[in-house]
Amino acid sequence: MFSFGESEARAIGPAADGIWVVSPYPSPGDTAQPATAQFNADLDAAGVAAGDLELRRSAGLNAWLAVHAAAAVAEGIGGDVTAESLTAALRQARGLDVEGLLGWSPADLGTDGGFPRFPPTPFEVLTFEDGRLVTNGSTSIPDPLAPIRSIRRRGPRPRPGPRPGGRSR
Repeated sequence: MFSFGESEARAIGPAADGIWVVSPYPSPGDTAQPATAQFNADLDAAGVAAGDLELRRSAGLNAWLAVHAAAAVAEGIGGDVTAESLTAALRQARGLDVEGLLGWSPADLGTDGGFPRFPPTPFEVLTFEDGRLVTNGSTSIPDPLAPIRSIRRRGPRPRPGPRPGGRSR
């Protein structure tokens, strides 16, 4: 999702129409959603052109949400916000609602088997229409990574060794 957005869809033209995309977020241009409306309002206030699809994309929305998530954790710190105090707060934080789009429990990250850094979240099914990413009307997919999360990795991953002939990989 983050590597193919509206700017790429517009570049390839009508061939992009109908391509389905799954994303943990609604379309960044969906101003009917309060969080994406605020994302766009913040970009407007920062002077980002309304047609700048390089910044008004899912990766930008993800970064915006990350800042809001970190700020929510920092608000609970008594005293100075330092690398140490923020790290300690992140290790305790659970059940955060990040702008109504994402539930986040950083204290639990790394404990869920496969994809431990991706919080369980429903994914939206979107499609491109005339170069715009829009909801296609499908029901959200509840945590599509759940089956992978249940797989527990056994032991450390093997490290690549030298190739035949003594060269490293």
